[in-house]
Amino acid sequence: MIDWTGYDTLVLGFGTLVITVLLAYSGIRASLRLQEEHLKNELKVRLYPEIADALHRTAEALQAAALGYEVTVGDLKRRTETGTGGSQRTSEELADRHRDAARQVTALLMVFEKYEIVFARFAGIRRQFADEHLRLLTAHSTLFSRLLLFLPSVQGTVLPHQPRLQDVAELEVLAKAYRDVEGDLQGYILDASVEAQNELLGDLFKRQLPSRNPLDSSVKVLKRDYTPQRTREPGRW
Repeated sequence: MIDWTGYDTLVLGFGTLVITVLLAYSGIRASLRLQEEHLKNELKVRLYPEIADALHRTAEALQAAALGYEVTVGDLKRRTETGTGGSQRTSEELADRHRDAARQVTALLMVFEKYEIVFARFAGIRRQFADEHLRLLTAHSTLFSRLLLFLPSVQGTVLPHQPRLQDVAELEVLAKAYRDVEGDLQGYILDASVEAQNELLGDLFKRQLPSRNPLDSSVKVLKRDYTPQRTREPGRW
């Protein structure tokens, strides 16, 4: 009769070795996954301040530009109605504020583009900001070309032309159009801030911030794409 004791021991030992190796391999894979998630979270945490700063600078620049035009048109209106006072801002100062606002919007888009692999679900948000940037430029071109007739180019000089009431009324409409674009962009900046926090910090803190909920239901709210965009739209970026 054949003695299988040695063979059984060999098989048992080999099985134990295989199980040990598989457990060790599984543990290594789990450890690598944890390290990978840790590195991803560390990258996102480091990235968020750059995004937040770009959003903040864009919001401030837009507000300064729109407010400058709003106050200037108001000054011209009072001068026209009362014959006293007048704009204390020059055309160059207002143009500089607008240029800074436009540059900040461009810089914000470039930040999202720079980290596109992280913000793969932000294609729709970037597209909306690009469209609003074009609206801002168009609104400014119309407003500035009309307002330029009534603004000094250098501080302290007299106004080139005295506006009439109908001129002021037209300028108020154009300034409101510029302010409307600025207001839309301010809302979209809030949306982008929420979505950036959810994208970069949501997994780390195990929660998601709610989207903006404006009282006017017709107001557009930006959200991340449901799935990452896999191809670029022709001519868009």
